Amino acid sequence: MLTTGTFVGFIIIMIGMAAGYVLQTPINRRIDIFFSLIGCTLFVASGALIIEAYQHSSKGEYRDKQLGKASMAIINGAVFLVDAILTFRGE
Repeated sequence: MLTTGTFVGFIIIMIGMAAGYVLQTPINRRIDIFFSLIGCTLFVASGALIIEAYQHSSKGEYRDKQLGKASMAIINGAVFLVDAILTFRGE
């Protein structure tokens, strides 16, 4: 539930933020930092849970896809952390 909620929830949030950017309605810095830090935490946790669930399963295409998804989730968490730092610094 955590991974599905994280992936679907942040797709909805990012679509809303992109729509605000297109409509030239800037989002408050504090809200942007909040979403970035929550995204970082949730994506890293989701990636760790997926790795834990599939690291010892039998080798196969499904396992490889799940471990790839976990890696991408952790990388996405790192990107959210960088976004939060840059937003905090005002760049």
